[in-house]
Amino acid sequence: MKQQKLFTLLAQLSTSERRDLEKFLQSPLLNNRKIALDLYVLLQKKRTVPTKTAIFEALFPKEKYDDIKLRLAMSQLVKKIEAFWIFQYQQKQKTQRREILAEMYHQKGMYQASGKVLQKAIEQSNRQSERNGRYYFEQYELKLKRFDLATTSRTSEQNLQEVSDSLDTAFLILKLQQACSAVSHQTVYQQEYQLGLLPLVLSYIEENKLTKIPAVGRYYYCYLALTGQQAYQNFEQFKYLLFTYQHQFPKHEWNNLFLFGINICIRIINSGDMRYLQEILELYKKGLTTEALLDNDVLTRFTYQNITTAGIRTGDVKWTRQFLTDYKDKVEQTYRENAFRFNMARLAYHEQNYDEAIDLLRDTDQGDLLINLASKNLLLKIYYEMEEFKLLSAFLDAFQIYLRRKKVLASHRKNYWNMIYYTQKLMKVNPYDAADKLALKKRIEGEAVLLERDWLLGQLERI
Repeated sequence: MKQQKLFTLLAQLSTSERRDLEKFLQSPLLNNRKIALDLYVLLQKKRTVPTKTAIFEALFPKEKYDDIKLRLAMSQLVKKIEAFWIFQYQQKQKTQRREILAEMYHQKGMYQASGKVLQKAIEQSNRQSERNGRYYFEQYELKLKRFDLATTSRTSEQNLQEVSDSLDTAFLILKLQQACSAVSHQTVYQQEYQLGLLPLVLSYIEENKLTKIPAVGRYYYCYLALTGQQAYQNFEQFKYLLFTYQHQFPKHEWNNLFLFGINICIRIINSGDMRYLQEILELYKKGLTTEALLDNDVLTRFTYQNITTAGIRTGDVKWTRQFLTDYKDKVEQTYRENAFRFNMARLAYHEQNYDEAIDLLRDTDQGDLLINLASKNLLLKIYYEMEEFKLLSAFLDAFQIYLRRKKVLASHRKNYWNMIYYTQKLMKVNPYDAADKLALKKRIEGEAVLLERDWLLGQLERI
């Protein structure tokens, strides 16, 4: 396990990080384990991953192989890589470092120096553009520290009101942020959460008109829209604050807010207003141009697929095709080619270019389980719409065998199993028996797990 973790960690290091890590390991103050440096230098010289025996012989040339000793050396290097990452992170936290320094001066009784350092920390915090919950909590800690320092002098100005206000604002934002996450999560996983003080928080915000604070307003309107309370109006308010104050929150939070916005639109669409399909696509487009949807310049295959879905459902085929090409190289390398071919096949299916879609799906790597299942589902629809019923019958049998053999999540298995079952029912239904068709329609409508419900109902209507 240590060997696997070590090589995984090393693979994540950039060229500059590799160089800086070696300097970190060379410092006696930061690394008191020479074996960690020796092992790291050794591994950097190897183009391929050496065997454990080869590593041990290089590190301990005069000793007999000892697996425990080697694993201990690897464990030391893992710990030092983790310590290096913490060190790197801390170097970027200038405000936090000044706060710690102020505390150290205070402990040494150097109160004037402590006050000056703390003032610089407050100025540093005020200069940053972000105004999210973390910023207000940082303000609370800094102002509380200033209050603590002020208690050493009776003549110092007290700032308890500032301390209280900063803490309140931080709490309001973070509570609303957590509530939005909980609502989005429970929609997907059907899990209820007790949100505690949230009703009091909402009332307090309304009574004191605190939505004028952009971070508070953003999550306040987001939560109301996510829970279906005047969804149209609150979504517009949320979207205005999202785009107007983009600079006030970090990228990872920007990404989450986009996903919240998309979830709001999906809720509105599910209520019957299909106009919000365009809103979803516009959110995705904005998220791409601002790189909010990219993590370390990588677009997940799931987001890649969701954007394709939005483009197809809005009928913006030209833009979607260009998107698939332009962002192909942004998808995780492991899934890149499969994701590209599968989504291009979806686009071809949408345009009823069935032969092109089949060719694209045929060359999709069958080793990717999720894409393989989705590909089979798409082939099922294509064979049905082409009226290749003999081929489809054999394909459905093979699909059933595949589901039995593969380790598929229960929810996925149930969905695809139902898709096979109801497709077989479609093939057997009497087109001249209205009662038979109505009975099948009711069964499809009442099925709890069935992602292709609309497609099945649409095919039944055409019989």
